[in-house]
Amino acid sequence: MFQLQKAIQLHLKDRSKKGSIDAEIKEIVDAVNAKPEYYTTSSCAGRIIMLVRKTEQKKDTPWLLVSHASITVQDVMKIALPEYPVWLKQEGFILHVACRDMAAAERLLNAARLCVKRAGIISASKRIVVEIASTEFLETIIADKKRWLVSRQYLARLADEANRRMERNRKRLTLFLSEVQKL
Repeated sequence: MFQLQKAIQLHLKDRSKKGSIDAEIKEIVDAVNAKPEYYTTSSCAGRIIMLVRKTEQKKDTPWLLVSHASITVQDVMKIALPEYPVWLKQEGFILHVACRDMAAAERLLNAARLCVKRAGIISASKRIVVEIASTEFLETIIADKKRWLVSRQYLARLADEANRRMERNRKRLTLFLSEVQKL
């Protein structure tokens, strides 16, 4: 049954907004999927985004900028500001992995906990799914009603901080890949 679920999952079309696996996490996804007792169900390498919050609904949240690499204050300031609130966010990587059994889940969790603070079993009914997530995170409002709410100097500081957190995220990805390869 597990092998059939894995075969089906690995042949499904990517349902992410982008429509493909992030290049920065693809090696990890491939390494996990190469193991007979695991397969990935979703992933994100981490990113820096500027988004518009029209409502609290995800479908009403367009992205103005998305980057899996560093950004500059110029990248941020060249965005045409909408009437709605604009937020700058930096998010760490997240990976969901289905496991053959609890023993496999425990091995994956032990490897993950050497790299990140947040890892746990999020489902154990139809299939056992482990979530592994970096805790690198930054989120703040920066504009509203077509006007910046903060200075250019503060935007530059936010960009620098987001970039530093993305670098820590990249290091955690590298460390986790090493641990997956040891499984």
